[in-house]
Amino acid sequence: MYKTRSMTQSVCGPGGASIEIALPRVSTPAPRRAHDRLPDGIWRTIFLSCLDHTRAHTRNRAPVVFLRVCHRWRDVARGVPELWSTIYPSFAHPKLISLFLELSANRPLSLYCGPVLSCADPGLGKRTRDTFEAFLLEVHRWKHVTFDLGETQAKRLATRLTTGSAPMLTLLSLDLDQVPHRLLSPLGKAIALACPNLKSLTLANPDGDHYPFEDFPLHRVQHASMTGPLVEEDAVRFISLCRRAEAIYMNAFGTRTLFQPPSSPVPQPALKRLHLITHGDPVPILKSFSLPNLKELNVEVNRPNIKNRECLLDYFEAAEFKLSWLSLRDAGQQDPIMGKIYRAPAVNFAASLSNEPDPSKMPPVVPFRYVVDF
Repeated sequence: MYKTRSMTQSVCGPGGASIEIALPRVSTPAPRRAHDRLPDGIWRTIFLSCLDHTRAHTRNRAPVVFLRVCHRWRDVARGVPELWSTIYPSFAHPKLISLFLELSANRPLSLYCGPVLSCADPGLGKRTRDTFEAFLLEVHRWKHVTFDLGETQAKRLATRLTTGSAPMLTLLSLDLDQVPHRLLSPLGKAIALACPNLKSLTLANPDGDHYPFEDFPLHRVQHASMTGPLVEEDAVRFISLCRRAEAIYMNAFGTRTLFQPPSSPVPQPALKRLHLITHGDPVPILKSFSLPNLKELNVEVNRPNIKNRECLLDYFEAAEFKLSWLSLRDAGQQDPIMGKIYRAPAVNFAASLSNEPDPSKMPPVVPFRYVVDF
């Protein structure tokens, strides 16, 4: 904006008289406020740092609130597709979802969508269905996707996915608790066909008693996660299918006391990080595999405690890997055998809940994460 002002100047006229002469009108810029002087690039950085992807989008939270402050903020926010490419809708109005999809331009999308349950409020259920259908229309832009699926959504997803239809998808996380067992196989096959570049796959609570994950593309991913009521045999089968995985997270809270490892360990040369949570003895599961390149091992036993730690000690003394990180967590941390385990040849460095090491002496390892970003 500019301010216009008039100027006069006194000059000496004939006989020494003073004469006022009007000068031309001059326009000068009005002083700008400090935040108005910030370039758009700074505002983009500030806006992106305000995002919270753990909470549902509302009109009073970033990035939607940026559209309601002033014209400058509105113009800047609408020109930053990265602000709108992560959508955590909850029960957001369909118009808000459409706004995100529009302003994200053609950028890859990170999406979350919850299940449609039969007991849900009809209005909220319709919003969730509409949101899921809007997401399905953008399947070619999916990059990171977390879906808590209901039966209806699982059917639609298995139908909508076709060969190569999700070429950008690298991370997929599915909660299958509400999906009937009969739908798991067609859903897994559809995902295997549609996602040629999938790198991380998380499956939670699949229904079924025996290998409910067989048809999912576990053999292609680099990071695999499974949480569910799996017995030791299922856990071994899951890890065996992840032939290229560098990191595996397994939370198997089923138990079968008579499980015996296979006579010939299954080779897993790519595996470098293993996080195993079990209610039973972890040794039979560990002995089922040959892990020459394993670097990080985290074993948690919820119940009961590790009953036979001598077997665990024998396993580590005979192991072919050389660990840089070991964490054994159960209620028997003070057992003297635990100290021998930490001094076993396969263990270069050990950390436990009861014996925290000096952080300054810890090797530079990357901690295992439940969901891995790409």
